[in-house]
Amino acid sequence: MWANNHIFVPRADMPVVQVSPEIREFDVAQFHLDLRTLHASTLGAPHSRTHNHNTIATIVGVTYARLVEVIAPYTLEFEDGQYTVICYGANHNLAEVAIENQVRMVTNNSAGLIDRDAALGRIG
Repeated sequence: MWANNHIFVPRADMPVVQVSPEIREFDVAQFHLDLRTLHASTLGAPHSRTHNHNTIATIVGVTYARLVEVIAPYTLEFEDGQYTVICYGANHNLAEVAIENQVRMVTNNSAGLIDRDAALGRIG
């Protein structure tokens, strides 16, 4: 990953939510945690950060979703194939840093995206 500034996501690492046509889910919040774990490892510690992260924030009683931003010079690639990836769990810039191939990305960014778990009292 660090040698070529390329973050690769294998197809098998994303759960299938629909078989035909194939749709998979990509948890952006978990992606942040996975990258953070890599950075904390002996292998990742000497390398530059791959992303910025802003956690959820409560403003006037409304809890807004986290933000994950992959930073230059890093790129992201989902394993090539004819399937759709639904990104959820955080606002993000993945469409801007993704390497284009046959994979269709569905992003759900919103300036007012509310964190569902926090709104239901499920954060810890």
